[in-house]
Amino acid sequence: MNRRNVLRGLAAFPIATALAGCHRDEVKDHDGQHGKGNSSGIRKLRVILMGPFAVVQQKDLNYRIKAYVPYDDEKLHEFRFPGPLTVEKNHRSYQFTLQLESLKRPGPAYVDSGFAGFNVELPEWKPPSDAFVLLDLPATDVISFLPPAEGVLFEPSEQFPQGQTTTLPLNHVLEYTLKEGCDVKLVSKQLDHDATPLSCDDLHQQSIKYQKEHNIPESQSFQHPLMDTTITRCSESDVCTYFLGVGLPPELANGPDSQYHALKFFNNKLLPSLYGANIPQGKRIVKLKVPPCVPSAGMMTSPTFMPAVQRLPFPQARYMPAYASTENCTAPGATATAGRTI
Repeated sequence: MNRRNVLRGLAAFPIATALAGCHRDEVKDHDGQHGKGNSSGIRKLRVILMGPFAVVQQKDLNYRIKAYVPYDDEKLHEFRFPGPLTVEKNHRSYQFTLQLESLKRPGPAYVDSGFAGFNVELPEWKPPSDAFVLLDLPATDVISFLPPAEGVLFEPSEQFPQGQTTTLPLNHVLEYTLKEGCDVKLVSKQLDHDATPLSCDDLHQQSIKYQKEHNIPESQSFQHPLMDTTITRCSESDVCTYFLGVGLPPELANGPDSQYHALKFFNNKLLPSLYGANIPQGKRIVKLKVPPCVPSAGMMTSPTFMPAVQRLPFPQARYMPAYASTENCTAPGATATAGRTI
């Protein structure tokens, strides 16, 4: 992925799409006028996990989810929360519990086919005791992602003697349908208050700040004419968002060891956290950025190939800003379903 183009695109990210936020202070009344309210119309929550998270559905616990990033032995990772421009440094590790009432029926989530390259079944699984960031989440409706995905080559196996070439997402998006409004809590012992979902205004200000900090001219921002429209539509949408990101700091992004770090993290940290010492043959990644890393324009606009999060009722396609920290660790995430949690 060309970092310069990524940064240019960041400056104009359409907030109403990838990071739709809930507008907590203003809602329409019965006459269609705007007024103060309690966001009772908010019905969707997205939890965006940027970076090398493992997301495990626990079948024996009514498909509750553990999402986590193990510790990086080199201690290079940073944690961005509650927004993509805020680096949280106050604690060695972070544990979160999401409290909400959803309309989810019992059963597994729909997992987007973009995770097919690594969406594994585990007979038994033990949650990690050494997670850098750990979330305990209710069962979700959908597990999807925000493009682009990373081209990868897995090691040879009996099924793929030459190794499997595929793409894997660099993030997870978990979506919930809420019972009442945006009344949710993300609770952490490491925080002195419960985190509230992001609003469009928050995200808009962060995009402006990022643009200024990185000296990105307005003329180089793609889709900039849609900014005002998407901001307006976002404030009227029924979605609120939590953002958590883990990755390398910007100064290490383009270093000679960045891909080696990503490979090592996936193979030596994520895989053992799922399989323990018995990692099956064919599950280790031997090469990243295997072309084509980014789907063609035709694939991106085809309903067949479009991630589930893009098929939701918003007028513009969803583009996720590749914030420096959270995509610079290009290790893909992992997705699994555990039959029994031990």
